[in-house]
Amino acid sequence: MSDDVGAVTAVEGPIDSAQSAPFGSATRAGSEEARLLDEFDYIEEEFFVSGTANTYGPEVSRPLADGEELYDLKPLSTACERAVPFKTRALVVRPRDMSRFTGIVHAIPFHNLGASAQVERDLVRRGDVWVGVEVCSGTRFGKDEIPSGGVANLHRVDPERYGSLAIAGGKPEHWPGLAPGALGHAFETLDFGRARGEAMNVFRQELYRSYASGPDIYYGTVVALRTGDATVLPDANVRRVYTSGASGASEILRPLVEYHHNRRGTAGQPILDGYFIRVGQVPVNRPRGAVLVVLQSENEALTNVGSGEPVPEDTDEPRFRYYEIAGTGHRISADPPATSGHDIAGVLPEGIRGLSARDESTEFEPYDKYNLPILWALWDAMYAWVDDGVPMPRVPRITRDPGTPDGLERDEHGNALGGLRTPWVDVPDARYVARISPGNPLSAGMKRFTDAEMQSLYGSREEYERRVRDAFDRMVRERILLPGDADLMFA
Repeated sequence: MSDDVGAVTAVEGPIDSAQSAPFGSATRAGSEEARLLDEFDYIEEEFFVSGTANTYGPEVSRPLADGEELYDLKPLSTACERAVPFKTRALVVRPRDMSRFTGIVHAIPFHNLGASAQVERDLVRRGDVWVGVEVCSGTRFGKDEIPSGGVANLHRVDPERYGSLAIAGGKPEHWPGLAPGALGHAFETLDFGRARGEAMNVFRQELYRSYASGPDIYYGTVVALRTGDATVLPDANVRRVYTSGASGASEILRPLVEYHHNRRGTAGQPILDGYFIRVGQVPVNRPRGAVLVVLQSENEALTNVGSGEPVPEDTDEPRFRYYEIAGTGHRISADPPATSGHDIAGVLPEGIRGLSARDESTEFEPYDKYNLPILWALWDAMYAWVDDGVPMPRVPRITRDPGTPDGLERDEHGNALGGLRTPWVDVPDARYVARISPGNPLSAGMKRFTDAEMQSLYGSREEYERRVRDAFDRMVRERILLPGDADLMFA
């Protein structure tokens, strides 16, 4: 490991939760997460971790020229300040009986707004451990540039519990787009449904500025997991460490892959065994010794067509896979039954255009299909690639067609062709759109077939269900669904 990067030097905890629960706790009464903890006898613990970290900024300090994108700045690539002290939190979800521990840890740098425990059935039924690490100082939002999320939010919601935490965000002067007033001005036109544009470039610089200490805080925590020194998992035999992030959470993963992975490691191991980026930024570089997987929805395929960027090719060396799920939106899956997830509305300032005020569609209803088991199968395939050398499955991209209005080829129902196929598009009961409305472009929608249309297509409910089951069997054969998980999707 290079000696010019930060490290975790002290751990405090588990922190007493008798007076207040951790922010984003999985133990909320009535939540799906709490039910899974109880069913599989898992516990949640919070720790405070301290050490030193560099703050990172862009390599390029000049303003972006016309046609350039944010990544031309190489964000979070260059140390601006060195050995800055930090104290942050790590939220741990683990088996109560650690003899069940598989040796696999999912270590996640928290989304700047969604700093909540992520408990999924596949993780707890296996015996894996999940660790969430706060790496954000607080992203400034709105015309008034109010710090929100990250440590700034923790100070606001529970100053008694979190008042001692401190993460140094980057200085605005390190970023060419963050001159005084520039961020507030960007929020006059910023629309989170648009991935590009001058205002979005300014905001994304602010997002990276708030993550300025993130690479060293996160990798320092992972090194501690690997070595057992100053770790949140004392006396645990950690065999593999993986990470993942979706949407805004993937913003921190791309610079980790691009600029930091290859200079960190322990005893000849890669710092991480695998990265799983969902509906987010695609790194150009490939991490040495690790698997990189990118899973996109049809929404990202539409964005790709609009930008004209080439779709990356799968490779076995370096180990890389790219998937697109037809018929899905940026939120790839509907929530599991009876879920009670965290709402980020309390983290955001009022009046954030594109997040707090959306026009709803009258033509389409919200997407209702549960696709998380697909992610679990891809995780299983990644484990097999890392442990046994069995390559992950290759899947065609969603089919492009420059002759269509949106650049994608579609069937007679309007559903996209190609890509990772589910029964919902192969045995359709609706027309699926990746964006339910212009005012809510991050959610998928559906226009359900009438009873007469279903009768014309399938003849009977029994025949429809038989075809759906056949489609699930095909997914199992292709290793994009685990045996036994079809019932969870079909329910």
